[in-house]
Amino acid sequence: MNYRIIPVTAFAQNCSLIWCGQTRLAALVDPGGDAERIKAVVAEAGVTLMQILLTHGHLDHVWRRG
Repeated sequence: MNYRIIPVTAFAQNCSLIWCGQTRLAALVDPGGDAERIKAVVAEAGVTLMQILLTHGHLDHVWRRG
């Protein structure tokens, strides 16, 4: 398992990208904030995003879910 923490929003909230090193399949956890930055990190990691996981309903964690 691999992961990368992506600080997002003006408050530097943490979004996490986690993925399997063998399959390169990934999940994004709490993707609030800067969608373009998040997409760039996913592309840089060379993974296929399969799931978005929301741990709770605060706007800073779910704002960019769509």
